[in-house]
Order: sequence, then C-alpha cells, then structure tokens
Amino acid sequence: MSNYLPIKMICDKYSVSRKTVYNWRQAGKVQFVEDKGMTLIYEPDVALLSPLRGEVNNTDITRYLHKEFARLHARINELEAIITQGNFSPEPDKSGVTSGKITRKPDGNYNHRRKQTVIDKGRAAFEQLGRPDNVTATALAKQAGVDRRTIAKYLDEIIQ
Repeated sequence: MSNYLPIKMICDKYSVSRKTVYNWRQAGKVQFVEDKGMTLIYEPDVALLSPLRGEVNNTDITRYLHKEFARLHARINELEAIITQGNFSPEPDKSGVTSGKITRKPDGNYNHRRKQTVIDKGRAAFEQLGRPDNVTATALAKQAGVDRRTIAKYLDEIIQ
C-alpha cells in the first residue's frame, strides 16, 4: 500500500486538480482503493498520466513565470505607448468589420527622423574621411552606407 496516496497528496505532488484525479478514476486510468472512508490512488499510474511526471521543480516554474511576466509586462508597455501616442488605427477586414488588429499609422515625424539619421551617418563618415575639402556625395555615401542621392540631398547640412 506504500504506492497508494490520498487524492490531496496526488494533487499537490503532481499539480493536478481533484477533478482531474476523479476523472482519471472514473475513466479507469488509475487504480484506487477505498480505505477507512478515504480514496487512495496508485501513484505510478498518476506519474504516467501527469504532464509533470513526478515532483514539481518550483524553482524552474518560478523562473519561467518571472520571465513570462517580464515579457508580458514589456509587451503591455509597448502597446500602451502605441495607444497613448494615438499612433494606431483598427484595420477593417474585407467586409468592412473592424477586426481589432492594430496597425501603426505613419508617424508625422518619420521623415524628420529619417533625415536626421542620414545626416548623422553622413557626418560620422565625413569625420572618418578626415573632413576633406573636396568630398563627393558618392564617396561619402559609400563610407556612410547610405544612398548617394540621399547624401547629395543633405550634403550641405552634413559638411557644416
């Protein structure tokens, strides 16, 4: 009888609900005995059925839950930032019904940020080349890793 445990101990040890144990018992998946008004379940049967297969490692579960909580918290913050900036629009499906899927609207500052990025890369490349007097847009673009026409467009601002 040492392999038989009360339902409460089975639930605690294998992290399953009482209902699950009763369902297993009713379906004939686990052996059981009645002893002095108490139902005892054959533990090796539970070990085969339980997804955890034995003792639960609380450290691993806690670590996993903390990691998952941090991931979800970061995602919530990201979504809150999108919503508070008003930088989204619900996307209707083919029938015109809004699906609830959020898509980003183009940001009004996108072109300004893009321009500033090009200027910053161009200035860094200009410094790397030693601030030559007769630099060409092609040489600067190659060094900066940016399109030549884009560098040419902002060349005056870059070499200031």
